[in-house]
Amino acid sequence: MNDTAPLTQAPQEQATLLQAPQGSAHAPQIDIVLDVINWVSLISLILITAAMLYFVFKYRRKTEHDETPHISHNLTLEVIWSVIPMVFLFGLFFFGYKTYAEINEPPANVHGAVDIYVTGRKWNWDFVYPQGGKVNSRSSLRNEKNTGLEKIADLAAFKASGKDKDFTAGDSIRLAGKNDFTLTDKGEWVKAEAAASKKLDDPKSSDLWVYQKTTDPKANYFVVPVNTPVRLHIKSEDVLHSFAIPSMRVKRDAIPGSQFRSTWFTPVKEGHYLYTCNEMCGTDHSYMIGYMKVVSMADYQKFLKDINVVDPLVAGKDCYKNKCSSCHSLEEGKKIIGPSLFNFFGTKHKTNAGEVAGDDAYMIESIKNPTAKIAEGFPPVMPPIAVSDEEMVYLIQYLKSVK
Repeated sequence: MNDTAPLTQAPQEQATLLQAPQGSAHAPQIDIVLDVINWVSLISLILITAAMLYFVFKYRRKTEHDETPHISHNLTLEVIWSVIPMVFLFGLFFFGYKTYAEINEPPANVHGAVDIYVTGRKWNWDFVYPQGGKVNSRSSLRNEKNTGLEKIADLAAFKASGKDKDFTAGDSIRLAGKNDFTLTDKGEWVKAEAAASKKLDDPKSSDLWVYQKTTDPKANYFVVPVNTPVRLHIKSEDVLHSFAIPSMRVKRDAIPGSQFRSTWFTPVKEGHYLYTCNEMCGTDHSYMIGYMKVVSMADYQKFLKDINVVDPLVAGKDCYKNKCSSCHSLEEGKKIIGPSLFNFFGTKHKTNAGEVAGDDAYMIESIKNPTAKIAEGFPPVMPPIAVSDEEMVYLIQYLKSVK
């Protein structure tokens, strides 16, 4: 597969009636398929409905003596209306599947690609960066809008603080002593009704401001660099979720278990983009959202430095020493209980399930489910190892660095 194919087309920047703005290089390819389906469906609906109404009128029964004539089939007509749509639909399928396969099978040899590990849980997302550090989806939302207001004595003090400028008509606040107020359409703060006070007890229930991106300049977004291939490795730690970034035209199910499932895209315009969970996953499913921030490469490097609270190679080395070194060496050809991990990545490995590529997926599977694919010539004695997602990312980075 041409690993640069999805990166060559410049997308439009404007949203359409039915679509979010095109934010990735492959978005036009996906939108072409969707537009064709929508237009063909609309035209077919109009033509079929018009023909139906015409035939109902033209061939209606005019008298009680009218008899329906015997009508035989028309082979030519039947072949035409069967074969032509079939050819069209197969062509549309193959065009769409080609793009789908390119997006969901990220090649390992894309120059300069950024890898990010995404873990879903009820009801938020973690983003772990191999360079060290992670962010959570809730840090990009305005779910802390009322934080600190309960310490403000009264409405006059609230207005004097300047925080009233963060609110719009219909918003409610709670000040000290559970004094609740609602902002009217006229810009006046009035005593909140019982329903508004109840919402303040659980602001996620209906206050739409929790779905807006935060105004806190210190908030940590899920950040990616512009014009750079981004590979996402996605999994769930509880139930089935589905990670989607509509403007990037990517969606990948997050499945509970040991395996990360991958997708990739190349963002082409800086800005903020909503991401969601597209699988009904429980009570707060609709709250499982956040905002991705696309920035320049310089700002991306600064972001990595700001969140880097751990050296990934040091953390990976510690994980190897504590959980791997008693059975696996890092010397070429040296066997202990299990095979050497030297030069594990980028090479082929013989197992009882056939030859497999040494990549992230095989390493993760071997740690979480060691008997799935047993290295040729070694006994199935390795137990599952408890390694967190962060430790896994750092361990993989460390093993890749060993030469």
